[in-house]
Amino acid sequence: MAKRRNKVALFSRDYRRAPTSGMGLPPRRRFRRLRQIPVIGWMMMAVFGLVMLPVLVDAAKGLATPTRGCRIWQITDGDTVKLLCPKEGFSRGRLLGYDSPELFSPRCPSEWIHAVSATYYLRWQIWKARRISTELHERDRYGRFLIDVKVDGQNLARRMVYAGMGRWYDGGRRAGWCT
Repeated sequence: MAKRRNKVALFSRDYRRAPTSGMGLPPRRRFRRLRQIPVIGWMMMAVFGLVMLPVLVDAAKGLATPTRGCRIWQITDGDTVKLLCPKEGFSRGRLLGYDSPELFSPRCPSEWIHAVSATYYLRWQIWKARRISTELHERDRYGRFLIDVKVDGQNLARRMVYAGMGRWYDGGRRAGWCT
């Protein structure tokens, strides 16, 4: 059985006009994938704002703040920093006097959340400081310098513990952070 053809002719203003040589580029086609770019862009800006921007500000603030001893140029953890020392060069340091939750090897989600808040609180203490003094001690078993840090004349460990971002620690076995 033969198909019956529709007798309605397609019509538009340019439908029956012969194509010319200078027609230009074909119309742009929009794909669904292109609509997702703004969402990806916002996510990239959020990652940059939460991860990369603080690292850049740490370095700028660490180099600009008047210091006695080594300069703190990056905050790694709630109690670990990267230092720029005149004699030793770039090295890592662990702040003496307190312990904070682990950011890179947490045992539970609540420990990670507390570690992020402790890291940003330490970063905020360093950023708002007018004067920072560091005193190097021996190295620990991980090769980090053990350092005393004073921010505007006050012990940084005391500030962190009183703010609830760490616990007093003088060596030995550490208590867990999971509740």
